[in-house]
Amino acid sequence: MILILAALIAVLYAGQMTGLASEWASSPDASYGAALACVAVVIAWQRRQSLALAINPNAPPLAGFVVLIVGLAVYLAGSLGADLFLTRASLVVVLAGLTWYLAGGRAVRVMTAPLLFLLLAIPLPALVVNAVTLPLQLVWHWPRGTAGDVWLKIRGVRDALLGRRPPFEALGLR
Repeated sequence: MILILAALIAVLYAGQMTGLASEWASSPDASYGAALACVAVVIAWQRRQSLALAINPNAPPLAGFVVLIVGLAVYLAGSLGADLFLTRASLVVVLAGLTWYLAGGRAVRVMTAPLLFLLLAIPLPALVVNAVTLPLQLVWHWPRGTAGDVWLKIRGVRDALLGRRPPFEALGLR
């Protein structure tokens, strides 16, 4: 049964994973994902004995089935909406749901870190990245001599952005 489910997931997500690997290889902004995916595999491999001990075949499968269905619904929504991030992120939800369904909640807790690393390996949509980085770019290019520039100098943010001061000091976190 596990092999059949693994084959079905591989067929369902083959196109998404091929595109994701291609993006990791070609985009400097997304290349960190390959390293994080490798870290996730290594952590999962190191936790394989803990996973074997955490498996509970008598665990109620309903919660895992619900998470699995939610993951498949997210995949469907992402596919219909042509959203790469949703379809790729749904793999992590599907894997968590399958683990919960087949092995129980304790097994999911053991595999939480690898699943989170896999989720972090998926590049954010450009819309989100631009929304986060644009304010930082505006701060960087703030006109000199304005009230905002004075405030930034007082807080030390400009010095931190220019590398003259560690960022944690600018935030008051000594």
